[in-house]
Amino acid sequence: MRRVHAGQNHYDVYADRLPAGKYNTGSTFNWRLPTYAAALAALPDPALGRWLLLGLSLLAVAAAASAVLGRDGNRL
Repeated sequence: MRRVHAGQNHYDVYADRLPAGKYNTGSTFNWRLPTYAAALAALPDPALGRWLLLGLSLLAVAAAASAVLGRDGNRL
């Protein structure tokens, strides 16, 4: 993530990192879309992206708990 944040191409970074981690690069499932990397690299600090993802995760858990428990706190 640091290299993408510094301006390097997402696929160039993955071309270096996947073989270094002994991942098979022949499968297309090892190559991720650059959407998340570009969005997080656009932030002023990469740590901010981690906090945003944590907040979204907590929001999703709260929404799921609310749906399961119902509005008045009773189970469905």
